[in-house]
Amino acid sequence: MNDLDFSELDSFTEKMWDRVNRDYPEKAEKVVKRCVYRAKNVAKNNTPVRKYGQSTLTKDKWTGSVKKSPNKTLGIIKLRSRKGHLIEHGHIDADTGAFIEGAHMLERTMTGEQPKIDRDIEKMVDDIFNL
Repeated sequence: MNDLDFSELDSFTEKMWDRVNRDYPEKAEKVVKRCVYRAKNVAKNNTPVRKYGQSTLTKDKWTGSVKKSPNKTLGIIKLRSRKGHLIEHGHIDADTGAFIEGAHMLERTMTGEQPKIDRDIEKMVDDIFNL
């Protein structure tokens, strides 16, 4: 029993987040909007720019939104570019036939932003319940 188990702490935080969503939906929405806006900007910065022409059209196609339903507040980040899925997941170059590895912009963004999102939620829960 030398290992530390934080699974109960995570479930406690999740229960508190569910309670905040239910009892304080406007505060939950504010935190989600802030997290979505920040993550959208990080994803935009992670988006590669075409080497020739320096086109930033794909970078400018990131959108973020907040969806609300009873007892839930969800943040959504999407890349609305027609060729965004090719940049995200990879593709075969039409000229050379070589596979071009995907940039995995959204995955890298969420990996880097998850600790910040958790910190924002914990701070909000502490402020509401005076913990």
